[in-house]
Amino acid sequence: MFGISRRAAVCSDFVNQQVRKTGEKERAQIYQAYLDNTRYINGWDLVDSSTYKIVGKQLLQEDEDLIHRATGWMLREVGNRNRSVEEAFLREHGRDLPRKMLRYAIEKFDAEDRRRYLKPGS
Repeated sequence: MFGISRRAAVCSDFVNQQVRKTGEKERAQIYQAYLDNTRYINGWDLVDSSTYKIVGKQLLQEDEDLIHRATGWMLREVGNRNRSVEEAFLREHGRDLPRKMLRYAIEKFDAEDRRRYLKPGS
């Protein structure tokens, strides 16, 4: 199936069906079940086809300082490769990001853009 293993395709299809039908409470349960069963996610094809739908949103709600730093760093790296993708993400989610995560994400922006993202209510 276009270079994706059959297990990855099945995993991706399952994830798409489950995540689409759920609210926040159910997503948190899916996230925990995913973490409890990571031993079965034993190839990058499975990680690539499932993690972003399950883990990504949970990272934005994590309370751990280290997670804020790591996720902000990852967002900054996305921007290093494609600034418009990072900015589109920040326009949609920037107000909800923990401050430290946002600061890491915009670290390489020019001063005016940093001020704009850090301004309350922006």
